[in-house]
Amino acid sequence: MESSAGRLAAIALVILIPAGLMLSRLLGRRMGDFRRDHLGEINRVLRDLAATAGGEFESGPLLANHPLLGTLHRYGTARLSAGGLEIEVSVSYPGDDRSDDHTTVRIVAPSDRRWRLAKLQLRQPCNWTNDPAVIDAEISRCFELIGAESVGLPQAARSALVRLGARAFSLDLRDDALELTAAADEGTIYVAPVARLRTLVEQSVEAAEALLVPARR
Repeated sequence: MESSAGRLAAIALVILIPAGLMLSRLLGRRMGDFRRDHLGEINRVLRDLAATAGGEFESGPLLANHPLLGTLHRYGTARLSAGGLEIEVSVSYPGDDRSDDHTTVRIVAPSDRRWRLAKLQLRQPCNWTNDPAVIDAEISRCFELIGAESVGLPQAARSALVRLGARAFSLDLRDDALELTAAADEGTIYVAPVARLRTLVEQSVEAAEALLVPARR
């Protein structure tokens, strides 16, 4: 009896182990295909943005050559320019859900200009308004600003920051660049469409222009 049960257990293992491996490979291929399809969707949006804005699209580097998922790449980058500013638009690599993607707009200070502030950090999302008094209140509530010129920040810069802060997940001065991570559109899980990306770029450029001054000589 015990011998018969042992043979049955051995037969079950012989069947189940290969079946498990086949299922793992199948699931891995499907997950890899999902990632690659998503990569194609994101890259098409970034490529279209670059084309409509007169910029260039750069494919993302290899992320991994996974034994189950296959070859995976990072998303590409749209490289644009406006008013002498170099702009990068990119998307973070996704987590387990497409809503984990974050669109980032990054503007580096040109060599002949500098930022008015030593530090800028969005503490919480802003409420957009046209009222100058409310804009000042939103600046105090939403941002941490450090630097000799933070007190005398022009109204145009304050207004641009609040407008951008209302659409941002994060907004910082980092490594001599203004970096916006866009808040997700409510009810959507995909990267922002080209029209919204162009608006984000335009508003980021507006804020950068208001925050930049000639470099000290």
